[in-house]
Amino acid sequence: MAHNKLRKLHGAQSVAWSEELGDGAQKWCEELALKDVLAHDNKTMDTKNQGENLAAIAVADPKSGGATPEQCTLVVQKWYMEETNYNYQTGQPKVPGMPIKHFAQVQYSSITDILLSEWYRSRLKY
Repeated sequence: MAHNKLRKLHGAQSVAWSEELGDGAQKWCEELALKDVLAHDNKTMDTKNQGENLAAIAVADPKSGGATPEQCTLVVQKWYMEETNYNYQTGQPKVPGMPIKHFAQVQYSSITDILLSEWYRSRLKY
């Protein structure tokens, strides 16, 4: 799992798959599908102290079973590239406004569980 290899670089424990988180995430995915948008669930993140990283992946055929492991690895690596913007002393961007939240979600040691939910829009998988 790409997450765990990168987390190890920061001394963070491996994350485990969480079915418990899946119900809420799947409901959010279904809502995104109805609205035909890709957007964070800020209300849930604030009230449940949960974070989320979202990605859109082009999938040629939704019947194929979705994104490949290689595509998912590339997404995680893209999130991790935000490290160049991250100030380890402050936990903030080196320059205000630079993206760091995806990187932070990958490497924070307090994160112990992850999940994946999917929905399809046209040719994009979220």
